Order: sequence, then C-alpha cells, then structure tokens
Amino acid sequence: MEHPGDAAAASGSSSEGGARPGPAWIPVTLLVLAVIVGGGTTVDAVLIGHSGATAVWSDDM
Repeated sequence: MEHPGDAAAASGSSSEGGARPGPAWIPVTLLVLAVIVGGGTTVDAVLIGHSGATAVWSDDM
C-alpha cells in the first residue's frame, strides 16, 4: 500500500524543501566535538609513541 508522501519522496520533490529544519548549532557542536576528540587521540598517540621510544632507547635496563 502506497502512502501519499511516498510519490513525492520517490520523485525527489517535497513540500518541505528537502532537508529537515533543525537547530543550526547541532552540526557546529558535532564538528567542535569531533575536532576535540581527534586532537585528544593525536596527543595520546604521540605520548604513547614517545614513551615507547624512550623505553627502547634508554640505557635503564
């Protein structure tokens, strides 16, 4: 059974104008969080690598 909105959605035309409206701060917040998490991951990787290199190259055995 076909719903009235199915034909409009299938043809690409919609009375809503395409994207759903929503608060503009949500994508910005997600972008900021992604940058912070990415930066934290990079810092962790550098610190882990540095501690591994220190362990390998130190004479404290």
